[in-house]
Order: sequence, then C-alpha cells, then structure tokens
Amino acid sequence: MSPSLGDAERLVAHSPQVRLDPMTEAEFRAYRERGIARRAGIRVAQGVWKEAEALAASRAEYDRELPNGRATPHQHLVVARDAASGARVGEAWYSLETRGGRAQFWVEWLTVDPEHRRRGYGSALVRALAEEARRAGADRLGLFVRTANEEAVALYDRLGFTTVGRIVSLAVPP
Repeated sequence: MSPSLGDAERLVAHSPQVRLDPMTEAEFRAYRERGIARRAGIRVAQGVWKEAEALAASRAEYDRELPNGRATPHQHLVVARDAASGARVGEAWYSLETRGGRAQFWVEWLTVDPEHRRRGYGSALVRALAEEARRAGADRLGLFVRTANEEAVALYDRLGFTTVGRIVSLAVPP
C-alpha cells in the first residue's frame, strides 16, 4: 500500500516550508520565456517537434493556454518562497476548475530552482500545492511527469502519488 500525503509529511517533518505567492507581471514574463524554451527542448527531445519550428510551436501553445497571461481564468502561476527567509526557491503553474461536480486541481508545471534542489523544497512545494487543492475543495492533485525525469518520479513515489494512466508513443516509419 502506498503512503498517503500525510505519511509523507511525517517523513519529511524537518523539511523547509514554502509559501506560494502569485507571480508578478515581471516574474510571469520571465517564467513564460523560460517555459517556452523548456517546452520546445522537451518536444524536440521527444521527437514530437522539429528543432527549427519548436520555439514557434511552443510560443503558440503558451498563447493558447494562457491567452490572458496571469489573468487567464482558472490558471494560477505562483512563485515558491522559503517561508522563513522569503527567498525564491521555485515556481508552479496549476489549474483549478470544477468539472463533473468536483474540484479539479491539475499541476501544469512545477520546479525547484537548481540552487535549491536536494534540500527538501520539492516536497515542500508539493505539500503547499496539496494544501491549495484541499482549500479549494479538491480531493486530489494531478500532474504529468516524464518517465525520463527520474528525480521527479522518485519524489512523487515517496509522496504517495499513484500512476493512473500512461501516455505511449510509437514511431511510424516513413
């Protein structure tokens, strides 16, 4: 049986705490540019996009997903800050909507800044997002994780996430 988030919280009781602050417009613009480049690189590595067109395709997806930037309905872009010092340690983007009579909390993106990794901030960020989900009336937090992102997979396993699906791809010869 997998541990629950409550069990995981007890396991990391000495982890740092984070608070989630809405991104400022300047933080959002910087996040968006990093995200466009990151997504383009991922899609090229996955063989989904051609390198020459990846940035334009990524920009178009961001424009479609966040047409009003930070003010896009149901989308929340936050900066994770160390609760004690206020220092930025990461960021997240999540959506929150009611569908089928239930609050749906979906993490689109989360990351801990490289200089703060392996210090418990990933667990703290997920706990803070889970608390946001609870406050919103959601009974679960969902996200996609690339299997190649072994550190993230291990973190989610430790925190008690369960796999509920799989996306597969088949290369089709020309």
